[in-house]
This record gives sequence, structure tokens and C-alpha cells, in this order.
Amino acid sequence: MSTLAATPFNLPDETVLEYFPLDRLQSPILHGAAAYWLRLRGSRRFPSREDLNPARFSSALRHMALVRVMGDGAKFEYRIVGDSLAGAFSVPLQNSRLGEIATKAPSTVTVIGGVYRRCVQSGEPLALSGTTGRNASTAMFTHFEAVVLPLGVAEPVVDHLLTFMICQPPRP
Repeated sequence: MSTLAATPFNLPDETVLEYFPLDRLQSPILHGAAAYWLRLRGSRRFPSREDLNPARFSSALRHMALVRVMGDGAKFEYRIVGDSLAGAFSVPLQNSRLGEIATKAPSTVTVIGGVYRRCVQSGEPLALSGTTGRNASTAMFTHFEAVVLPLGVAEPVVDHLLTFMICQPPRP
């Protein structure tokens, strides 16, 4: 992940994403959250929401969102949103459905929805980084690193996503 600030003049038109294995996460916060998820998972494909103990990843809570999966991955609802993540977007996320914010942030919703659907369909954790494009006008950052971790009671159904994102640097 680049830590150099992109100016509005050299931002790409569209948001650019790069997916990579969990062990390549740069952020210690994200690396710790992913390690916790892996321990909880054990030999299962993914842990359940009930397995989570927020005290075990308290240093990452401000960067976290717990997202409820609805309609077999057709819809997503933000249930819990940490303050750092909430402040990363100029639209309210807490208790909002992704579709509800589409009118204010269509490009952002397209990108986030695609990442969430990919995780739900695969049932696998995703690590990614990227640069927000000019199309993502509601994003208050230019570079980010994130991890999206599936949760579910009965495999192969993913009923929640545990997400963490570190944003750098803020847009001017």
C-alpha cells in the first residue's frame, strides 16, 4: 500500500483495488484482526458472529464495521460502525443499508458492494488495498487497506461480514 498522498490531479478516474493474501497485510491492526479471525475459525470455514469477543480486538474496534448479509448477499446492512470508519465517508453508515446510500454515493456503493458480494460468494476472507478514484466523491481518503472476514452459523452460508479498514491519508 502506498503511503504517498495522491492529489486530486493524479487520482485515477475509477477506484483501483488490489487483492492479496492475508499474510501480506501491512497494517498491524488489520494483521491482528485477521489473526484473531483465523484463531476463532479453527478448522471451520469461518467462525460465527456469536464467537466474537470484541475485547480480543479492542485496538481495532474504531476501524471495524459489522455488516449483516441479507437476501443471500443481495443486500447489506451496517450494524456496528467504528468511529474511524464512520468518519471515512461523507454519508452515514451506522444502521444504513448499502442500497439506501446508493443515491448519495453510487460509485462507492458499487465498489463496496462488489467486495462484499465476492466475500459472501466465496466464503473466504479478503485482504485488499487500493486508491480511491475521482468517482468516489464520498470517500474522505485516497489510499486504504482493508480486510473483509466472513461469519456464519452454518456453512456455507455467510450471514455477517466483519470488516476493518485503515485509511491513509485523508483527502484535503
